[in-house]
Amino acid sequence: MMRALFVALLLACCSVCSATGAISLPVYTHLQCTRAARTARASHDNCRHTRGVRAAPRTRRAQALALVCMVWAVARTRRARLQSHARNHARLQSHLTLVKPQAPAAAITAPKSKVKAVKAVEVPKGDAVLDSYQKALDDKPIFTKACTSGIGFAVSDVLTQLFIEKMDFDLKRLVKMASFGFLLHGTTGHFFYNFLDGKLKGTDPLTVAAKVAIDQTCWAPVFMVMFFSYMMVFEGTPDLIEAKIRQDVFTAVKGSWMTWIPAHTINFAFVPSDMRLLYINTIQIFFNMFMSVIGNTEAVAAE
Repeated sequence: MMRALFVALLLACCSVCSATGAISLPVYTHLQCTRAARTARASHDNCRHTRGVRAAPRTRRAQALALVCMVWAVARTRRARLQSHARNHARLQSHLTLVKPQAPAAAITAPKSKVKAVKAVEVPKGDAVLDSYQKALDDKPIFTKACTSGIGFAVSDVLTQLFIEKMDFDLKRLVKMASFGFLLHGTTGHFFYNFLDGKLKGTDPLTVAAKVAIDQTCWAPVFMVMFFSYMMVFEGTPDLIEAKIRQDVFTAVKGSWMTWIPAHTINFAFVPSDMRLLYINTIQIFFNMFMSVIGNTEAVAAE
């Protein structure tokens, strides 16, 4: 303050002296320049003091306040977002528990095709065929076994005529063989094997050997006599039954022993009782080729 008053007084004196000519112009100019320099320096010091001392605290407080406001805004936004997620989750849970699922709109409004679907033809598998055959055996055992034997004898005769004898096909002979299988072989086999299994139970070696012996010593000769008798009756020559039996029964029984002793060993040891005729007719397809040849040879009457 004193300095400013001193400078003002000095300038006033210089002005007066300049007006009166007491001080020369260069001295006055020098004094003016010094005053201007001091004024500028004072202004510069004042501005620097204002920026460094007074303005800095205000700027720091503003920055701190801005930072606090920003943190508060972020926290408030995050809280609002979490509350929104919680409301949406609760709304979804209530929708799932209360509203039943519905078919899509596209599936409801889609036009139905006018082309009818073609149902695939189901081919029965091996297990299904055996199950059906077992069911037929349980429902009608005698009829099922009779049909099985009839088909077995028919297939055997067809194979014999076409591939062994290779002659003109004889339909009457086919009917003769198939009818014997249906009428006699299936029915008598049902009762005989059920009787044998009822008397000799089990699959131990001694029981199996006893069954095979009874089958081949008792049943095989009876079966051959029955077979040749039916052939002669069907042909209308019952008077040749005795001659036919004398001529071919031993050959037939010997062929039976060669075929059925090993086959029946497997049969009585492993095959269930109700499946015996199916197993026998499977083997007998080939044995009946032999029987078809012998059964259809002409009998020579004894003189």
